[in-house]
Amino acid sequence: MTTPEGSQLTSLAVDGGGEVICAGAFEPFNIFVWSLRTGRLLDILSGHEGPIQSLSFSCDSVLASASWDKTVRLWNPYKSTTCTENWSHPAEVLAVAFRPDGKEICSACEDGQLRFFDCESGKLLSVIHAKRDIGSGRLRGDAISAEQSSRTKCFTSVCYTADGACILAGGQTKFVCIYEISQGILLKKYQVSHNRSLDGILDELNSKLMTEAGSLETLEDELNSDSDAEDHRQAASVLPGVTRGDLSKRSTQLEVRTKCVRFSPTGTQWAAASTEGLLIYSLDDSATFSPFELTVDITSASVKDALREQLYSKALMMSLHLNDANTIRGVLERIPADSVGLVAKALPTVYIKR
Repeated sequence: MTTPEGSQLTSLAVDGGGEVICAGAFEPFNIFVWSLRTGRLLDILSGHEGPIQSLSFSCDSVLASASWDKTVRLWNPYKSTTCTENWSHPAEVLAVAFRPDGKEICSACEDGQLRFFDCESGKLLSVIHAKRDIGSGRLRGDAISAEQSSRTKCFTSVCYTADGACILAGGQTKFVCIYEISQGILLKKYQVSHNRSLDGILDELNSKLMTEAGSLETLEDELNSDSDAEDHRQAASVLPGVTRGDLSKRSTQLEVRTKCVRFSPTGTQWAAASTEGLLIYSLDDSATFSPFELTVDITSASVKDALREQLYSKALMMSLHLNDANTIRGVLERIPADSVGLVAKALPTVYIKR
């Protein structure tokens, strides 16, 4: 599926019925609607005055779009190509999400605010000022403290819980936050990474490396770079949606970011896709992560090789990781009777229930 102008696409959403897929473009500022069955371009929704940053479908197939033009608009792709609602924001909107029942919508702004709107009346219900909660650490090149810095203090992904009572948010920060919507309070804040080699993890930099000219770690790079190019890089890094600085810079310090957060349908688990990997949090104590033979490809052939070498405990654990009933039964039948006690003792406790 391609656009007529060959536009760069920045956001994506599929309706609940799987009939229509929508994608927002960087330029021109349009939303393209395709049919998933035929792959044909159905409509082009126009009206935004900036790049489309986020799209979300409700349960009744209403489309919400967030844009850098500081607005969130509602569309009904099945009936019309004009927006049915337009909400203005004080800053660029970076993320939007519907409540599971489709009656409320949440938007995340570049100024660190979470705003909640009633989809039926179109009224603003509440605002959560999250700038202090999501404040990231101090970057090595910053001349001011982390509290005074205006960079990296915004959410780029939001998601409701299954009951719609709480909102999960993550973005240009080392934290993922959960808020209770009716009271507007922060329930819990998770730190994605504690790796001190990443930039922005520490709230205060090492005072031994700080001089009047700045940090010694970045002083050499600043002296070798042109002043005009450095000013341009700093100006570009505060724009909404910009994730990369000066591409001509030879070395760039890595920072921790959360690209997307999602709750499970049951509400007992949530996941965050971050620069540190896929993080999964759960309220279920039975969901235990037990890594085994990470350097070996666990396949049916490797299970047979372990049985051939009479490594019955290893073969049993590999078959449990494969989660194939026939393979597990085959391993159990191949274990000699005099080795059952030894295999049972070698089996970790997390596998006993299985």
